Amino acid sequence: MGKEQLKSKLEEQQAVYQALKAGNDNTVRYKEFHNGEWGTDDENYIDRLRLAYYLLYCHIDDKEAVALLFEEELKDRERNSFQGIGSTLQILTHLIRKYNGDGKYAGLLERAKNANFDCACGYDPDGQFRTLRLFKDILEACFEVTANHSKAAAGLWNWAKAELQKVPQSSRYGNLYTKGIAAAKAMDDPYGKQLEQEYEGFLARFRR
Repeated sequence: MGKEQLKSKLEEQQAVYQALKAGNDNTVRYKEFHNGEWGTDDENYIDRLRLAYYLLYCHIDDKEAVALLFEEELKDRERNSFQGIGSTLQILTHLIRKYNGDGKYAGLLERAKNANFDCACGYDPDGQFRTLRLFKDILEACFEVTANHSKAAAGLWNWAKAELQKVPQSSRYGNLYTKGIAAAKAMDDPYGKQLEQEYEGFLARFRR
């Protein structure tokens, strides 16, 4: 049920994307307002985040849209009183790196690093989207499919396994381990033994 709801929510953004391509960008442009005691904020931050998720998970190949959203997000990061890095910048960073082979967007990535104090301390342009919970939810779903349909899931397992290996162990959690282990066993992959050892270490930290 959860996966269907997620799919439905993502598909809702298709209309927003089509409007953007038709020239209506009012819902994703930076729109400054003052949020009471929090100070300067962006009225369109959530809409921009939703569209970024759509571009990512629906595999929309559109560098112009990504670049526009990235620049608008930078305006928020540079002016927002709360500062922070935020999921939107993380997702858009992953997307824009695909188009940066010739260094065309190096200036934007450098600008993001210097957008505010939090970005200077914690922003890394090398694919932070893997630390997002939604990304790990997708990995969980892939592991469930693999465990239940191993004969047809070799390609899915290879992708999910490779992506899990890129997720820092510090941001993994119990269900991600247990479902990954079940999928590895279904595929008869020795990587499952490594995951079991890492999972034991994960559990040991809670027994101290």
